[in-house]
Amino acid sequence: MEYRTKMVDWMIEVTTSFKCCPRTYFLAVAIFDKYLIAANKRNKSLTNKDIHSVGVISMYIASKFEDVFPLHSKVVSEKIAHGSISQKDIVRMEQEFLQFLDYDVDFVTPFDFHQTYIDKISKKLNANLALDGESSQFSDFCNQMTVPLAQMAMVLVKMAMQCQDFGHYSPSVVVMASVYASTAFLKHSSAYRSEYTTRFCTGVRKIIFDILAEELHEQQTVLSLKREALKALPDTCFTTYMN
Repeated sequence: MEYRTKMVDWMIEVTTSFKCCPRTYFLAVAIFDKYLIAANKRNKSLTNKDIHSVGVISMYIASKFEDVFPLHSKVVSEKIAHGSISQKDIVRMEQEFLQFLDYDVDFVTPFDFHQTYIDKISKKLNANLALDGESSQFSDFCNQMTVPLAQMAMVLVKMAMQCQDFGHYSPSVVVMASVYASTAFLKHSSAYRSEYTTRFCTGVRKIIFDILAEELHEQQTVLSLKREALKALPDTCFTTYMN
């Protein structure tokens, strides 16, 4: 697990240095973790050298999936793997990876939840400001503050991804917790500390709980509908299925 933490941290450095799209890193980590989980289920033992190769190939695949100008196998071999993996082996391992994962590499990542939740928070915040009749000055301030809020939350999400302890939580929970924690950083930051910042953070926190309440209600509604649907099925359906 310690080696995974180092690998995930190194993957941030690589994808940033080679100017990959923001989502490329998150997809690479998702592919990396999915491969390790699949290998563990199949009792396939991996050395630290193998795990390093898994990380390299994960970035290669993620880049091809996300970037307009993806990482070339030559660049991966010479600049990222530093010659430890040949171009030929990179292409071969890519094929093995895709087969190992049944060609399913379009995973939902924390980046996707981050983008979705920040957009929801921004829209709800503007709606609340208009409803409360807030001044244009405060409204403009809130719109500007969503940028550092999103940036800080992204930093915390990346930090959480490096820590295996957060792997037990769903990406949506990690992202929402990161956004909530970001309001505390902004509120107590010497660069942003003000009455407006306090009001902004209070408003964002309320919206976070509103969104969570809405999602919980939706989940309960879906479960209730499923139960009602099962009750409506005739007993013969279950008899036929069991037989």
